[in-house]
Amino acid sequence: MISVLSGSVNCFDAVLHDGSAEWEVILFGSLGVWSVKSCAHCWSIVLLVPLLVHAPAMSQKLPTLGLSPGEPLWVVANLFKASGFTQKNQYLCCEQETEKNSPTTWGEAIPAQVKREYLTLFQDQEEAVIQAVFTYENSMVDYYVYLRRSDSWKVQAVRTFAGSGIIRNLVEQLEKLSTQQRNRFFVQIPGEDYQFTLNNARLIISSDRQLIDYLQQKKSSFIQLLKEAKSVEAKLSYIQNQTSIFSEKIHRQRLKLALQDVELRRHFPGCYFFIVGRTADDTVGYIFTQNPQVLPKIDKDLFIVVRAIGGGWYLFKTT
Repeated sequence: MISVLSGSVNCFDAVLHDGSAEWEVILFGSLGVWSVKSCAHCWSIVLLVPLLVHAPAMSQKLPTLGLSPGEPLWVVANLFKASGFTQKNQYLCCEQETEKNSPTTWGEAIPAQVKREYLTLFQDQEEAVIQAVFTYENSMVDYYVYLRRSDSWKVQAVRTFAGSGIIRNLVEQLEKLSTQQRNRFFVQIPGEDYQFTLNNARLIISSDRQLIDYLQQKKSSFIQLLKEAKSVEAKLSYIQNQTSIFSEKIHRQRLKLALQDVELRRHFPGCYFFIVGRTADDTVGYIFTQNPQVLPKIDKDLFIVVRAIGGGWYLFKTT
């Protein structure tokens, strides 16, 4: 369950309290103080603004909404509408049942100055996934809303990439290190020096738009890394559930791209996973495949987003 705490401070921060069954993240942001609680990965509404990621202007634009009453985009847009939504209880189910007791809607809990955009990531006759992008000044955050259809479309779950507050703290601490401190602390892994660690941490907490722009800007380098990964794969006799692909060339190339790993996964043949990073159980990265049929399916309990970038490339996040 998500709780809203009153108050206001001037910096982003996060403290993780990790227990055997539950955890809680306390978030302090310029627009308020928030508490995010989770039990067995099941969240109710996620409160957004303090997790906004600083982001320069991106070239991508979300499409203009053509809202049809009762459709998934319409449901999500109304639940996050700043002016409220009197019919909200009709459009909540499953994990979100507890939100029916809330006197306010999700949209009313978010400051009115936050810009809200929505994108359909997946929709068939029974399920839909809508991405909600919230922007305030030069900052943004991504959430993924999962709906199911019974008598009508209803929100069953909301997800986001967890643990970014801790990585953000790491970025802040790294940026404060002196040259002497950098040289002393970053000698463990060849190539994974201060600059790699900082660039990788920044990439992990990037918004989806930033991550997509990053791949597009570095496309030629990613293609070179993909070619080397295919060359190494051809020499493998067996692929485990999760197999790291290694060669000296891959090592050098992934460091330049600030990636943590390149992987093959037995359950997704024909997919190449380029791992940006991990936080606890969550992973963010890219997938390349020439066959969309073998891609992981978007799932609120595992692959919370799989988003096409183009040319066989996809952005993915897991929980």
